[in-house]
Amino acid sequence: MDIKRIQSKLGLVADGVLGPKTFSAIASYAVGRPVSFNFTSAYFTTPDRLADFIGQTGHETGNYTRFNENLNYSAAQALNTWPAHFNNALAQWADRNPERIAEVAYGIKSRQGKGRMGNTQPGDGWKYRGRGALQLTGKANYAAYSKKFNSHCSGDAAPITPNPS
Repeated sequence: MDIKRIQSKLGLVADGVLGPKTFSAIASYAVGRPVSFNFTSAYFTTPDRLADFIGQTGHETGNYTRFNENLNYSAAQALNTWPAHFNNALAQWADRNPERIAEVAYGIKSRQGKGRMGNTQPGDGWKYRGRGALQLTGKANYAAYSKKFNSHCSGDAAPITPNPS
């Protein structure tokens, strides 16, 4: 991959480094509007990895328009999406209520009676719902991300998320 050529075509300083500015410019070009990322690019060392990341994050975020998981599911959609966690009664209880859906899908209200992905307290399903370009989900995954990248992330501030709210 000729990074300098790509950088030059995108109007960047052609230094050959595939860093956050270059990656943001490539992602912006791919989706046709400005996209900004603030993270290291250690894993984007081949064109395939970069393409996979842009494709996956573009899909997860609705072409970089949503950085918080959309949990506005009907009862039928919730049953279809998470059949191991919902039954008819839970699906009706959570119908079109994103916080309740998160508590059943990820939190302690699941029909198994326990949370997933490290979610153990009431409200954890909603607090640690999918966020960021990768839709990181679950208290344990937030903690692992924080440890790996030496940055704090909690249910209040999601990783790789422009303007988390």
